[in-house]
Amino acid sequence: MIKKFIVPILLSICVLAGPAEAQLFIGEGKVSLAVSGGERVYKTLTVYNNSGEAYPVKVYWEDFEYQPPYDGSKVFLPSGTGKQSASQWVTFSPQEFRMDSFGKQVIEYSINVPPEIKGGHYGVLFFEREAEKTQSEFSGVKIVTRVGSLFFIEPKEKVK
Repeated sequence: MIKKFIVPILLSICVLAGPAEAQLFIGEGKVSLAVSGGERVYKTLTVYNNSGEAYPVKVYWEDFEYQPPYDGSKVFLPSGTGKQSASQWVTFSPQEFRMDSFGKQVIEYSINVPPEIKGGHYGVLFFEREAEKTQSEFSGVKIVTRVGSLFFIEPKEKVK
């Protein structure tokens, strides 16, 4: 009896949700850098729009830390609050831009390593697209798409 109701409800949800399509894609999802104290690094990331829709994108930095049992799960923290934050070292531009349909945007970043670096420093550069609020007969939903590039900045002379 319950199956008679559950299957149609699940099918209805799938139809109402529509097809999912990725819209933001980062060319480099992980940036690993081995640096020396006092070094300055200049690089770029490229972000792609694989949809036919143009939209604004906001770029920002957050820290992250791995969580026990250290299986890859992370917690994201406001910029500058992580124990091994690299937020004070990293600058990037632009911080906001309009992504053209099927377009790409180059993000320039620099890392100014302090004279002495001990241990690894980590963060993520997020690219966020806020969608229009959509209305359905049930409720209004605002969808935010956010993708990020993880940064691992470690000393060249690290002790393993």
